[in-house]
Amino acid sequence: MREAIPNSANKKASLAEQVEWAQSLELYEQYVSELRLSHEDLNKRILDVGADFGHFAETAKQKGYSDIYSIDIAHPADKYNMDSGIRLGAEKMAVADAFQLPFKNETFDLAVSFCAMPNLVKGSNPIDYQKEVKKVFQEMLRVTKVGGEIRLGRVVSEYQRDELLRRGEQIQKALQWFKARRRRFETSTEATGDINGNPAYLIRIKKLS
Repeated sequence: MREAIPNSANKKASLAEQVEWAQSLELYEQYVSELRLSHEDLNKRILDVGADFGHFAETAKQKGYSDIYSIDIAHPADKYNMDSGIRLGAEKMAVADAFQLPFKNETFDLAVSFCAMPNLVKGSNPIDYQKEVKKVFQEMLRVTKVGGEIRLGRVVSEYQRDELLRRGEQIQKALQWFKARRRRFETSTEATGDINGNPAYLIRIKKLS
């Protein structure tokens, strides 16, 4: 998750303020709504990729859903002053790269990413960007069980203003690789709302074999 209170170059942001900010935006509800997470889904083993400080998993735990794991490229303590009594599900939080997830094959029923996808891929030109998107999709699918799926929210049109990469367009092109392998994957793209005047989409890739 990358839509966060900006950190000063010289001073860490307050985790307590970050938690308050996430609650004010009803971030947990955004996850559930835009990733189309049902009660049944939330009872599954879930991996949240690009989870920032793990607010989604922590709030889910408070609501009785306790099998959600969070990974981010940096530990919350590296980015925030840990001035909050909230545990943030630390026992199921790991520092990890989305290109090399520290989990065995078919560990999770569902892998999700909300707002993080366009930012965790750093390709500097369209071809490299597409390749990196594909790698992240493949890695998330590797740790997902057959019959499970990955869901990625807000990853398409809100980034079309990037004139160099047109990231949403490159993500859609990377998705074509999975669409072409229908016996192995089932894909869909669904409009889920509007963000700053741009359509927001949910991408799903179900692992069939």
